[in-house]
Amino acid sequence: MIRDEPAIEIDTCAGSTEEVEALVALFRRSYAPIAQVFQPRSRRRWAWKYGNGGARCASLAARADDRPIAHVGGLSYRWRHPHATARSIQATDHMVDPAWRIGLRAGKLFRRLMGAWVERFCHPQLHGIGWGFPSADDFRLGERFFGYASLGPVRVLVQNDLFALLRGHSRDREPEPEPERAAQLDPRAVDELWRRSSAALSLTHERDAAFLRWRYATHPTQRYELVTLLADDGALRALAVLRRGGLADDTATLLEWMVDPADTDAAASLLEQVARRARRLGCGALAVWCAPWRTEAAFFRSAGFVEHATALRHTARCFDARVTLAELREGCAWALGDVDFL
Repeated sequence: MIRDEPAIEIDTCAGSTEEVEALVALFRRSYAPIAQVFQPRSRRRWAWKYGNGGARCASLAARADDRPIAHVGGLSYRWRHPHATARSIQATDHMVDPAWRIGLRAGKLFRRLMGAWVERFCHPQLHGIGWGFPSADDFRLGERFFGYASLGPVRVLVQNDLFALLRGHSRDREPEPEPERAAQLDPRAVDELWRRSSAALSLTHERDAAFLRWRYATHPTQRYELVTLLADDGALRALAVLRRGGLADDTATLLEWMVDPADTDAAASLLEQVARRARRLGCGALAVWCAPWRTEAAFFRSAGFVEHATALRHTARCFDARVTLAELREGCAWALGDVDFL
């Protein structure tokens, strides 16, 4: 007896409480827990990304019998490019119910849904650049079926001796102020610091106060540490964001680094404070990712950071003809804060 397949409907996910709950249930059906591999099983975390269909949300679901059976999600970012569209999109999640990954169904639903997601969200009028999910397996799928290309492996700079970053008399343990919170910072001061620190960057995500608040201060499940450096008059001189773990349990991951490249004293002072905060978190090493041509890369290398490979891969597809992969490889400013699961 041949049973008819249920009709499949593909539409945006508006992010209501019920839809978020359904996405969490779909994720739990799709992926069994894997030790030491982060998996976003928290309803609060899914709501943070896709709840209420926010401006950053690009979520598409396939449904059968009024039940989600597959999902592709992404996050939209403000993007800086001298000629092209003002937004890019990062693929963040994809999943297919196991019952739809077997037999004649295998692969078909994912390709259909992902193709619909690309068609819906990836075009010059909306998002000129699409960033692929940063794993080797996902890169192979993106390259084979959807035109994504590798920008290269993610190679981070790591300092394994945090004590070496503490200068002179300051190596002695001394009281440290309470951690700052992104929500408490003056948005105008953050925006002005971002303007100064990114003035030489022609290709980058805009990391203004609104972005920092959404990305770190409102995150429901991960604690982030904000480290700031103030001038004598109280003005915001430099800023960094880090967390314990992410790439390795005993390593602090530096996600944001905002310093005027010309202010080398501020960079040295901020790095020392970051090292202190990392030690306070119980970490023995510090990792950062930045493009090798940036001033910051030379600074970190001079401070004893050395290059290490990771399992992450950086992939993209240009949907705006005014942007090329060569530009992204050679001139785009990256940060680990661009990866939503860190």
